[in-house]
Amino acid sequence: MNREESLAILRDPPKFANDVRSDEATAKQLGITGAPFFVIDRKYALSGAQPTDVFLNALNQAWQ
Repeated sequence: MNREESLAILRDPPKFANDVRSDEATAKQLGITGAPFFVIDRKYALSGAQPTDVFLNALNQAWQ
């Protein structure tokens, strides 16, 4: 998300309420209860703050 997209959301929060609710429902279905939590390609999950190499490994696995 770039700066302009972020500002658009901040200017009109109700416009994106359904997107947020959808993301919350997806997180609940996946059993996500905390943040930060990252889902890559709906297959790989990373919970909590992780070092860069952990993210790189997960991304490489997803791309293969």
